[in-house]
Amino acid sequence: MGRDERKNARREAYKRDREQAEREGGGERRTVLRDAVELDKLGIKEFRAGLAKDEKKGLFGVRLLPFHAEDPDRLMFPLHIHSNVGPDNLTFLCPVHMGKVFEDLAIPLPKAWRADPRCPECEEYEAELARYKEVRQGLSDDDRKAAYKRVSQHACYSGGFTEKKPNRALVFIADASARDTEGEVQVWLAPYKSVYVEGILEVGREPGTDEFIDLMDPAEALVYYFTREGAQLETRYYGHSARRRPWQIKDVEALLDSVPRVTSVLRFAGYDEIAEAAGGPAGSKAPDEEPRQHEDPPPRRSQPDPNEASPRKTRQEPEDEAPAEDDLAKRLAARRERLQQQATDRGKPAPAEEAPPSRRRAKPEPDPEPDDAEDRREVDDPDDVSY
Repeated sequence: MGRDERKNARREAYKRDREQAEREGGGERRTVLRDAVELDKLGIKEFRAGLAKDEKKGLFGVRLLPFHAEDPDRLMFPLHIHSNVGPDNLTFLCPVHMGKVFEDLAIPLPKAWRADPRCPECEEYEAELARYKEVRQGLSDDDRKAAYKRVSQHACYSGGFTEKKPNRALVFIADASARDTEGEVQVWLAPYKSVYVEGILEVGREPGTDEFIDLMDPAEALVYYFTREGAQLETRYYGHSARRRPWQIKDVEALLDSVPRVTSVLRFAGYDEIAEAAGGPAGSKAPDEEPRQHEDPPPRRSQPDPNEASPRKTRQEPEDEAPAEDDLAKRLAARRERLQQQATDRGKPAPAEEAPPSRRRAKPEPDPEPDDAEDRREVDDPDDVSY
């Protein structure tokens, strides 16, 4: 067996073992990107601006590559991502907000979204937001922020309620730190605000004149530099700049031609898959139940109580106990009925004796989100969390 044949055999063995591990409850977590095997078939891999364990900060340099000729010609592809979904903390592209992005960019919708364009996480967001608006006037500042956190955990955007911006920016790059990496196409899910807005957009203009600097023009040979410091909630990106530096590879055109279509690197999940990952039909609270005003909300995406019956098959349950497809359909239908009932009940006037005076408003309220809401979706470190 030749060298190439042996490599292909190892690749197939890896794929087979990984699929088996996932069926048994282990393996690679589902993310918004296709798995490593599929990306490898496209000749690319995922870029992460990661730091070694003993490093506190690091300088990175990347070349931004133009998108595929059949994709929209832009500086980045906006992504709306639901993170930490369900007990397994999975991540999914939002069918609703991403559907609008695809429509605006005249890109055909994936099959999963054409069949059902709704999003269960967005439904949970709307239900939690309605409950938050009902009780926020009677909460202390700390309790109000805690209640708002319950709302924001279902969001798929950066910014506040009124400005639903993307929370990630997909770009194709070549790592300019070494010759062997500069010749490879990599896909990077960069933070929208701290890298794209505050970095790429600022660097992409001439100081004083605001003249456009095309960081993606291969003839300009520009390298985009930034410094990353810290991890998790303490992550910062700063020191954004761009400098011309000769390419370290000979065939730049071949590199540019190997950039794949955006849709070929993304993974599209439909309503049923996202709902099942979230733990089966959500929205299990009674329509008239409100968050407790003086009690901390449950931990973000906490594990279900082992003493309570679980609406989904857990990793420890045998395969023959998995819920049947018709049971899943019934649970999803029941979920939709509950959400509709919640919406109906919220439209009814509450009895006078149940309406606390502190909740009565004589004039419109300002945007209910806390002052720090603008940065609430930028706290998750994209290089420490699988997307």
